[in-house]
Amino acid sequence: MRRKNLHRQILYTLEDLHFPKAEVAAKRLEKLNPLLKAEAITENLNPKNAEQLLKGTDCVVDGLDNMSTRYAIKPSMCEAENSVHFWGSHRTGRKPLRLSSTRNPCLECIMPNLSDTELQTCNTRGVLGATPGIIGAMQALETIKVITGAGIPLKGKLMVCDFNDMSFATIDISKRANCPTCKGEAAPDASKEKLVWLCGTRTANVNPEKVLKLDFDKIYEKTKQHFKVQIRSRLAIIFSYRDLEVSLFNGGRMLIKNVTNEKAALEAYREILQILEIKQ
Repeated sequence: MRRKNLHRQILYTLEDLHFPKAEVAAKRLEKLNPLLKAEAITENLNPKNAEQLLKGTDCVVDGLDNMSTRYAIKPSMCEAENSVHFWGSHRTGRKPLRLSSTRNPCLECIMPNLSDTELQTCNTRGVLGATPGIIGAMQALETIKVITGAGIPLKGKLMVCDFNDMSFATIDISKRANCPTCKGEAAPDASKEKLVWLCGTRTANVNPEKVLKLDFDKIYEKTKQHFKVQIRSRLAIIFSYRDLEVSLFNGGRMLIKNVTNEKAALEAYREILQILEIKQ
């Protein structure tokens, strides 16, 4: 959790800085509603683990900030209504989209082959703090409608919201002929997926080649011996390495701050694994 997120992510406070968002969100939601059980997972969703992580869900509600991860989510991965909600935002506008079942279009039907390297991000374009709040409430309502069967949900629809002039447009969408996802064709080789990429300002996300099963108590003791530990939570250890701030998650993933490029991040990642005697 970073300070600059607080203006638009109201689940968090200054006391939550540096803690894993998923962990803090789960605790906060369970405090708000004692009848709710939230499971925090700090893994990156990707083509390798998407089906396993989403198995058994009734509805997938995405709050992602990139297209590559959205493409990893398929309507066939969730049960019941086979419903997936995609929501994206920038500045003062958002585009909510609900896809469901094989009879309706998938994300790649209407937005094929989009590369994150060619798209603007929240870092470059920004997002007004109130925008996620407005859309988040709409997103929650739409999800309740889907789960309970109440009302008429946005099934096979694209809604475009422009809060500059408070205009809303809802567009019918249809399946694209020869869409590889709808035809069930194999996805690109997931083994070629990038393990490291820059996310945000001077921050890199580094994934292990496969999820690691770490004894977090032992790793914590070793980390204290070699590094200055800032925070220890149930799912992450945050510590300093040289001039870097490192968040090590329980599956072996790291967020490394103050790096200038992906190569430097990967080198630091490997050095830390070697010091902590963690084998991939």
